[in-house]
Amino acid sequence: MSRGSSLILFVLLPFLANYTSYSQTKTPASVQTFHIDLDTEQGHASFWRYDNLGSSTTLHGTIKISAVRKDPKWMPIFMITLRQESNPSEAVRIQFAAPKKTPPLVILVGRYSASGDPVEQQVVNKTLDLDAAIDIDVDWSTQGTVTFKVGDAGTYTFKIPWKIETIEVSSSTGEMIVDPLELVGPAN
Repeated sequence: MSRGSSLILFVLLPFLANYTSYSQTKTPASVQTFHIDLDTEQGHASFWRYDNLGSSTTLHGTIKISAVRKDPKWMPIFMITLRQESNPSEAVRIQFAAPKKTPPLVILVGRYSASGDPVEQQVVNKTLDLDAAIDIDVDWSTQGTVTFKVGDAGTYTFKIPWKIETIEVSSSTGEMIVDPLELVGPAN
């Protein structure tokens, strides 16, 4: 090795050592991934629930409604609901509803009481066609707030006086696919 090469290596060595130790101690965010397909008969409901959120503070999902069925009594509705399991008196959710029992589906976000009545609700300025995919992000990393980002249709923030502990995906009178549904926690 020439004397010039030794000098360059000697000058760069402290930088390389710091880079190596930083890259070995920095870990990426924790991610749990699920693939959910709720294909529900007309007049019936089905759900998937996850209670072990751990340090998760964000949900990312790609949603597609692939079937809307007709029932004389029940409206097709598809939801992702977040609540506090230990005190389930309120929830926040995004829902895709077919009030006319045909597509397109109306998208609503908001806070809801235990009976399902809106405490605070906003209609998203976008509808969802059958088999069209939409990305959603739900962030509850800031204590006391939850923020929904609905595709390119905007961001909606709600104040909540409780901690999110459980997530439920539900379908009634149709088929909802959430693929993927990712729960993301902070990086270490």
